Amino acid sequence: MSRNKSTRWTEDQDRLLLELDAQGYKARLIAAKLERSERSIVIRLARLKNTAQPIRR
Repeated sequence: MSRNKSTRWTEDQDRLLLELDAQGYKARLIAAKLERSERSIVIRLARLKNTAQPIRR
């Protein structure tokens, strides 16, 4: 299980997530790096890439 469950995403984590995705890393490796679940990675990427949906902080 991930260590950051129920923890808000920071701007630094968002930035790193987008960078790793752009470099071609798979969700599983990104999840391990950010200590989050694969599902949370996929959902967050979708939200960040869809500018019409606001990100709550």
